[in-house]
Amino acid sequence: MNRLWLPFIFLLFMFKMHGQSANSPEDIIKEKFRRYCESVPREEIYIHTDRDKYMAGEDLWFSVYLFDRQKNKLSDHSSLAYLELVNSDNHQVIVKRIRLNDGVGPDHILLPDTLSTGRYVIRAYTNWMKNFLPYNCFVREITIYNALSERILTGRPEPYGIRDENVNNSNTLLKYNSGVEMKINKSEDGITELTLETDVSFRASSDNICYLLVQTHGVVNLVKKIDLKSDRVITHLMADVFIPGINQLVIFNDNLEPVLEKLFYTPLNETGYPKLSSADTFKTRDRVSLTIGTDNAESVPSQCFSISVVPATGRISMPDIADYIIFGTEFGPLPEAIRNRNIKDIPVDTLNRFLLKAKSNWIDWHSVISGKFPLLDYPAEQDFHLVKGKLTEKATRVPVRGKNVFLSIPGKTATFQYSRTDSTGSFRFTLPVSNELMDMIIQPEDPDIKSSIIIESPFAAGYFQNSGNADTSSLTLPGFISKWGVNYQISKIYGTNKFVDTNNQTLKSNPPKRFYGKPDIELTMNDYILLPLMEEVFFELTPGVQLKRKRNTYSMTVADPASNRIYEKPPVLFSDGVVINDPAVIAAIDPETVEKIDVIKDLYLVGDYIFFGIVNIITVAGDFSGIELPENAVRRKYRVIDPVVSFTSPDYSSELEKKARIPDFRNTLYWNPAVKSSGKNKASVEFWTSDGVGSYEVTLQGVN
Repeated sequence: MNRLWLPFIFLLFMFKMHGQSANSPEDIIKEKFRRYCESVPREEIYIHTDRDKYMAGEDLWFSVYLFDRQKNKLSDHSSLAYLELVNSDNHQVIVKRIRLNDGVGPDHILLPDTLSTGRYVIRAYTNWMKNFLPYNCFVREITIYNALSERILTGRPEPYGIRDENVNNSNTLLKYNSGVEMKINKSEDGITELTLETDVSFRASSDNICYLLVQTHGVVNLVKKIDLKSDRVITHLMADVFIPGINQLVIFNDNLEPVLEKLFYTPLNETGYPKLSSADTFKTRDRVSLTIGTDNAESVPSQCFSISVVPATGRISMPDIADYIIFGTEFGPLPEAIRNRNIKDIPVDTLNRFLLKAKSNWIDWHSVISGKFPLLDYPAEQDFHLVKGKLTEKATRVPVRGKNVFLSIPGKTATFQYSRTDSTGSFRFTLPVSNELMDMIIQPEDPDIKSSIIIESPFAAGYFQNSGNADTSSLTLPGFISKWGVNYQISKIYGTNKFVDTNNQTLKSNPPKRFYGKPDIELTMNDYILLPLMEEVFFELTPGVQLKRKRNTYSMTVADPASNRIYEKPPVLFSDGVVINDPAVIAAIDPETVEKIDVIKDLYLVGDYIFFGIVNIITVAGDFSGIELPENAVRRKYRVIDPVVSFTSPDYSSELEKKARIPDFRNTLYWNPAVKSSGKNKASVEFWTSDGVGSYEVTLQGVN
């Protein structure tokens, strides 16, 4: 085995504190910047896939890493990531939600065997990142080949749905920069010489002073007052002012208005990277032991990096995690000369040309200084999944404003959520992050209004233009693809490509509790003689609660337990936790199918919603079956995340298995999304080679 690729990110940073007096202009600038970054935190996603080329029908294994850009560490800000596989027309082929634990989420997708040969793009983002689409979105191009189809998609999908690489963001340029020029020159000893050239007009209007701020991915490195004693002033900045990454230098006038900004790159410290050690060559069906070690005194962290072993193809199509996070998505689409390249391989002139025009689409200095932050529609999903939708008039599709909408999950434990539609008719609810299949019912409070409920997709296809086929060059099939195609077909025939473990435990949410707590009446039907009608049940067994019939109309009333007076409004009626609000439906239930009746007789509040009593009929089945919902209600099976499956590979430790005649031609030899340390300064993994002969690449990605 050879060609051991060792990308790894060390996210240690330091910055020097420069003290000023309280409420000084320097403190004001820092405080405004701190508030902005706190109110508008930046998330970045990186995805490590086992390969960048696949056969249609294969498994694609991946691990998601979520970063807090300011802290430059794994983030727990969001618990869900959204992944899309997009074809050359920018149409979604596969969508998936991935659970994130402390910023890491392993998963996989099964590529349909009907996919045509062509270039595809993986897009990934969180609900929070949707506030800043299309730019704040991880994108990676992969190629899929179909051995059984001659159809080839010749286009290349636009990662952001945007063709113009010169359009970096929606933030405006600083417009106060007349009369100020900045030049940056870094010497070999690490000291940076900053030259400011100003004209008479600027110096006069700024009282012969200005302020310099240096920040890197949201971390303030320096705020300094500069006296403009002449038209050319030179300031020397020490090396510790510039932490690794893209440094932003901003000049403010004496009114603290931003007047000029420049971007500057400080290289990463490449010491302390992990080292992979193993033998160089192996036989077929041979045991492989890989040891991962570092030069640092600290132990290799557990579950912080992922590793893949795949056939060597001679080209890496994605920068490693450390290089990717330098730019992230903050500066918009990267030009071809920078995209998908390790930064140490990019000429300095190429970087400088890009940084000369690049603009941050995160830091908007006008918002920073004014304190007027953007209004954000998408909250971070922290241990919940957001379900959004709209209530519209059925005939006209006009939004229905100011109406209550209910969410129910049928079951023996009643849960209740309500949402009041806003000016656009929108409502929102939250669901627990679970791989359980939930029965979700959404309905308006008033069952008689002629309305429709539209549940919005949580995926962000609408944020990307369908402007595919930007690159119409033909796709050249590499020589190894025919071999991979045969490998896939053999694995499919012999069933050796089913490397998934479906015995993982179900990720369950916390057990639900009755939203109304302990009821005033908790009637267990088996404790009493069976009565033939629900009217008789309420008359005989639930004092203060009456189900009455007048001709063909039913009504339900609850009396205030303190005054014994009937409430001015009827109680809210539930069956198996689902709001029904039609007493006739309650009357039609067969008492023999009822297990319990819960009653709340006091006024009860959930948020701003007032219940004038609650009656919940809990059936033996507990699944809200046999009751017809109103026409304007929506019932849908909903799973927030799919069960996570695991990569497994053959074990040839026994001589019998080693001599087995079932062929083994895996295109991914090994994948582990959560390598665990086995001792101080090292971790190790073991797997077995296949029947395939050739060179293999080992790729390690992760965070320390």
